[in-house]
Amino acid sequence: FPFSVSKIKSSSLIQPDDAGVRGRTPFRLRALSRTAPVYPAEARERGVEGTVLLRLEILSDGRVGKVEVAHSSGSVLLDQAASQSASSWRFAFDGDPPPRGAWAKTPVRFKLIER
Repeated sequence: FPFSVSKIKSSSLIQPDDAGVRGRTPFRLRALSRTAPVYPAEARERGVEGTVLLRLEILSDGRVGKVEVAHSSGSVLLDQAASQSASSWRFAFDGDPPPRGAWAKTPVRFKLIER
């Protein structure tokens, strides 16, 4: 099966997880580097698709600290692939970064396509 992982634009913005929380200053994040995860071969062969919602700790220097699965795709293989890829992503804060970084959520979609 041909496959794809949803296109991830390097300039795309992701949703801050704690924006609007009382006492927190809203901010925006811009993705500088978001390499698409590898679609696990076993998942491809079994026709497994899904969307993983990741919760990322973005450090003040733009590196990803912790990666959590906020909502599973229903497949451990897809969840792990998305989490592993996200650990190497880099971001920039629009404006001054929060001194202790911030948390943000972003979906990663795995979809098989017919050609």
